[in-house]
Amino acid sequence: FCSLDRAQMPKSAILQVEITGILIQGSEIKNGQLVPVPNANRPSLTTMPNCIVSWVDKEELQKGNFSNNVALPMYFMGSREDFICELGVPCDPKYHEVCVLGGTALFISSM
Repeated sequence: FCSLDRAQMPKSAILQVEITGILIQGSEIKNGQLVPVPNANRPSLTTMPNCIVSWVDKEELQKGNFSNNVALPMYFMGSREDFICELGVPCDPKYHEVCVLGGTALFISSM
C-alpha cells in the first residue's frame, strides 16, 4: 500500500516507511492522485513526491475505503526486467483503466 499522506494509511499499517526518489512513467501525481499524462511532450520519467509505504493485508484493504487505489508495478530499472512489487497508488477510479493501459509503472533507477 502506498500513500502520499500518512493520515490516509490504514490503521493496521504499523510499520510505515517513507520512500523518496521513486520514478514514474506513463502518468503523474497531481494533488495527491495518479492522473494520466496530459500530452506526449512531457518527460517519460518523472520523480514522484515522497510516499509512505506499508504492507497491508488484502482483506484489510477490502474492509476499508481503498477502492480509489490502483496497483502499479514497481521495477528496478526502466527495462522492466526486474519486478520488485506492486504498490497501490491513490487514483480516481475514472482514471484506473487509462493509467493501467497506458503502461504506468514505478522505478527505483532510471539506468
